Amino acid sequence: MMKQDVKDEQVAIDLYKEIIARADKEADTTTKQLFETILAEEEDHLDLFRGLLGK
Repeated sequence: MMKQDVKDEQVAIDLYKEIIARADKEADTTTKQLFETILAEEEDHLDLFRGLLGK
């Protein structure tokens, strides 16, 4: 299950990075800031899961 969590977090991170890039391109600062916050949380989750897996 933990390996799947790592994969799911990475998929989410990749998606959020795409959303941030698009929001930046469209000068949508509210959406960009929102997803930057979410991205930071997802990256923390990924680090946690990788740590639990010993990676």
